Amino acid sequence: MFAALKELFNEAIEKEKPVVGDDDDLKLGQKTRAYEKAKEIITKSFIEIKSYKLGEPEIKGFAKER
Repeated sequence: MFAALKELFNEAIEKEKPVVGDDDDLKLGQKTRAYEKAKEIITKSFIEIKSYKLGEPEIKGFAKER
């Protein structure tokens, strides 16, 4: 399911990829930066989601010195 969601987001962002020739250089640069930033945000979000441990209690170590 995780892979399917990731693919869905990747497909959505690819549809928004800027096309050369539609705008002037300034607008194309802005769109390209926004596109790359969106990809970065999605990638980082999925890495963070993957790092979550659902339903597993945190195991605390036993402190012998007490």
